[in-house]
Amino acid sequence: MPASLPVRAVRKARRIVRGRRRVHEVLDSPSRAVERILSPHYPEHLVAEPDVEPEAETEEAPAVDAGRPDARHELASATRVVGVLTGATARRLGDVLAVTVVAPGSRALGTRVESGDVLVVERAALQSGPWSTAETSSGTALLREVLEWTTEARDCGAPVIMLDSADAPNVGTNLLRGASDVVLPRAQQADPVLGPVPMSPVVSLLDTVARAAVEGDR
Repeated sequence: MPASLPVRAVRKARRIVRGRRRVHEVLDSPSRAVERILSPHYPEHLVAEPDVEPEAETEEAPAVDAGRPDARHELASATRVVGVLTGATARRLGDVLAVTVVAPGSRALGTRVESGDVLVVERAALQSGPWSTAETSSGTALLREVLEWTTEARDCGAPVIMLDSADAPNVGTNLLRGASDVVLPRAQQADPVLGPVPMSPVVSLLDTVARAAVEGDR
């Protein structure tokens, strides 16, 4: 069994998580997000609308690449993921999104989460690299820093998404899950008539990354 976190660290982390839950209780809060983040239209400002041109100037649309999102739902170029990410995930997301990977101390250097961003915490990034030990009893300073990122995201209305992994939960895992709006991958759901329940392009991409991590297909 993993060692326990120091009492003071646990109390501070719980205050951060409780603060996030209080925000969830506010009607129409941007961070009261589960049903909205999982909507095909959320976050609406992260889905680029197609340019509308006069019919006289309309040309035959090129074939849509099957490996890319539908042209009517392209990921907006202004969309940015700010995240605690592995290099592999950052590169994959970087093919279609602006990505800012944060390291310990990034906040002190001026990196911030802004309205319109999505904060992503990838558990696989907490197992090795600069964030390793953040879930363990020896990484309380790193855990607090990650939780401070989630608080900053909450304050500006940016959703917080956690990408799970196949790694066994550790002492800080539930605190991180509690500070997140959504933990991916989600259980695959299907309407008996309409089939699989769709998600927004942003969340669908992140869900694919998380599912591969949980299933060991990285």
